[in-house]
Amino acid sequence: MSGSSATTPMRCAGSATRVRGRDFTIGHRDDSTGTASVYGRLTITDAVLLDQRIAVLIASVCDDDPRVLGQRRADAVDAIAAGATHLMYRCDHPTCAAKVDDGRASNVTIHIIGDNEALDAAHDQKMHGRGIDLPPARTPPAKPEPGAESEANEPKPAEPAERAEPAQPVRPRTAALIPGANGAIVPAPLLAELLAYGAKVRFVGAPSPGEDRYRPSTALQEFVRTRDLTCRFPGCDRPAVAADIDHTVPWPAGATHPANTKCYCRLHHLVKTFWDGWTDRQNPDATITVTTPTGLSYTTKPFSTLLFPQWNTTTPPHPHPSNSQQRHRPTPAGT
Repeated sequence: MSGSSATTPMRCAGSATRVRGRDFTIGHRDDSTGTASVYGRLTITDAVLLDQRIAVLIASVCDDDPRVLGQRRADAVDAIAAGATHLMYRCDHPTCAAKVDDGRASNVTIHIIGDNEALDAAHDQKMHGRGIDLPPARTPPAKPEPGAESEANEPKPAEPAERAEPAQPVRPRTAALIPGANGAIVPAPLLAELLAYGAKVRFVGAPSPGEDRYRPSTALQEFVRTRDLTCRFPGCDRPAVAADIDHTVPWPAGATHPANTKCYCRLHHLVKTFWDGWTDRQNPDATITVTTPTGLSYTTKPFSTLLFPQWNTTTPPHPHPSNSQQRHRPTPAGT
């Protein structure tokens, strides 16, 4: 079969049922850190097209590329997902003309919110290749010239020992978290490789004290989502990247302010907004206290305070609300 044509064999019984059963899954709870399993079932035509596309990409790398075949195939799938038409080389030649971005790193944005040392992690070359550290090649001793045996047996004066260089302090390596990916962790060597090959870096700082509008700005949304990481309703761990930004004290009585906004998934945003008896209170450190219609109270803290305890997310308190508090409709996710 080629990429654009196929023969038509005899129809197989039950083939339609098998095609309807196609599926594709990324990730499993047993995945090891830094990797994700990918498994599923494609139509035979899609599978052949994908296989041919992978073959084209891996055939273009030079012989000095350290990756073995399996690593090249995996990286080719990544490059296809990034929309690339080539696979970036990983050879050690600094002047290699084929080190053109394939989108696998440049499509990643690393938000630095705590440990700036994460940017200083060294690129680990052991991520590619077979992972076998071969001993250095041994050079056979040279044959002595005739008549030189006596000179070889004479003791030689000891050479002065070289001064040992002081050991350089080892910078700590910091792992990273992928929000919205079920707590997926990017180990430090992979993070360093992404930085080395073009990942963008953004520093998440405290936003402006307040905004004179209902819909939060991009900067305020980024701060609130990064601070909360999950829905702030008690017991809910839905990711903040797909959550609504809720005004704790409803707009316009409550300001669009980091101390008056937090993440609620759509379900709990609707519960809080339209179900009588549910109330919540937010402190400047983003602690949320939710009170149920039966009078029970539950307190939650931003998930980032557990993962990044050195990041101070406390902001100034929002302006005191007036008595004309009004309910509002939920803000759609991502707006």
